Amino acid sequence: MRRILLVIALGAGACGSERDFAPCDIRAPECQADLLEGLRKLRNPSAVAPNVVVRTEEEVIAESVSETTPEQRTAFARRNATLALLRLSTPALTLDARTRNTIAQTAAFYSSASDRITVIDRGKPLNDIGATLTFTHELVHAMQSAEGLLTLARGEGGSFDWELAHRAVTEGEATLYEDLAGLDLFGWDDDQYAEALAHYQGYQQWRARESDHLVYDASFLFAYAYGARFMYDIWRERGFAGVVDTYHALPATTYEVMNRRAPEVSLGADAIAVPTADYDVVVADSFGAFMVESWCRHVSDTYCGGALGDGFTGLISKDGTRVVAIWRIRASPGFLEDTIRAAGLDYARLDRDNATDFIIVASNTGEAIGYETVVTGWRALTD
Repeated sequence: MRRILLVIALGAGACGSERDFAPCDIRAPECQADLLEGLRKLRNPSAVAPNVVVRTEEEVIAESVSETTPEQRTAFARRNATLALLRLSTPALTLDARTRNTIAQTAAFYSSASDRITVIDRGKPLNDIGATLTFTHELVHAMQSAEGLLTLARGEGGSFDWELAHRAVTEGEATLYEDLAGLDLFGWDDDQYAEALAHYQGYQQWRARESDHLVYDASFLFAYAYGARFMYDIWRERGFAGVVDTYHALPATTYEVMNRRAPEVSLGADAIAVPTADYDVVVADSFGAFMVESWCRHVSDTYCGGALGDGFTGLISKDGTRVVAIWRIRASPGFLEDTIRAAGLDYARLDRDNATDFIIVASNTGEAIGYETVVTGWRALTD
């Protein structure tokens, strides 16, 4: 779908004979070698050849599912139950189903754990443009890993928002060079690339509106399109050296990736709800500006920019019968309230200097619940 969008956005330019990239079957070692050589010219002449394996979809799924423990499945189900209350997922989704769905949409992937690219063979040639450029994308990840850039981007664990912003750098760079390879392949003029990225972002906004698993789809929806635009601007200004420098000064939020600056305020000590003794916290996270905007499109087909900070707390009662989701969002004045009302959700409003905090609450009872009945206070995400 992504390559189709780029073709529509840029138009079918004429193919020339002197190209560093050409469609080939990415299952074949000679094809892999040719694409590596083209990417070396484009990005890093000294890059070493990565390990590549070709496996069937059934093999990849079986291995991924077998690596999932019962404890992980249970934790996923408990977390997912709270997310589903605010339509960030669906109640019936399981961890194994999510794994299968992800693999079904994948032609190839790089794993830093095994330090190899896996090409998924479904019994048909993988010689179209999409497969060719997907493999080029994964080659960039292999280069990032060898250069220590992936380690820098992962760093110490942070919030969902933090991880998504960092993933926008790694996936954005890989998408940038994938697309530069596509420009070479078709003989296009890259002056139109910014326009193509705008089309791509619009398409991802539409997908966010339609997504039933918004939290789990967030990386696909954000990291590639928004990350590519972020990294393209840096590459255009400072070249590959600027791209590398970005890994040493990474954006901390999706807001920063989208706006090239940090938000003026954040929730800080007011991010996460501290519940009564009757509840366990199963989610304590910050989802970020992109997720808030995407959620607005999903629940009421409205735009609600202006999210400055957020904290999501998912609670399950000690006896397992009650599930509560509390999403506190700090927004610029005039944003968000119409969306919450249109979605038919219960909320409290706390006015601040130059901002408003909305505390959205939902439970599995279907009845209105005031956050004060289950919350004894607030804390910072990092506490």
